[in-house]
Amino acid sequence: MNSAVRLLDRGRPISMTAPGRYLFEHAQQILLRVEEVRAMTRRLGKQKVARLSVGFVASTLYDALAGGDPPFRITAPDGRDLTRRDDHGPSKSRH
Repeated sequence: MNSAVRLLDRGRPISMTAPGRYLFEHAQQILLRVEEVRAMTRRLGKQKVARLSVGFVASTLYDALAGGDPPFRITAPDGRDLTRRDDHGPSKSRH
């Protein structure tokens, strides 16, 4: 199967055929979109990571948070569990 399409008429002056104009216009749009994606990717790469700190009063929340898994999860966009599990205080199952 031959899928060749004439894009230019080689007369004097050279001119684009209808398929050539179509390809040119859409190629320009694709290249502009690629540049937009590249610029947005750079902007996203420069964003600072937000940090959330949660404090609690040991007398009221110690068992709920420090004694085991926290009652919440922090998940990265790629699905990784980012929940911080510090080893503070007595552990309920240390052997």
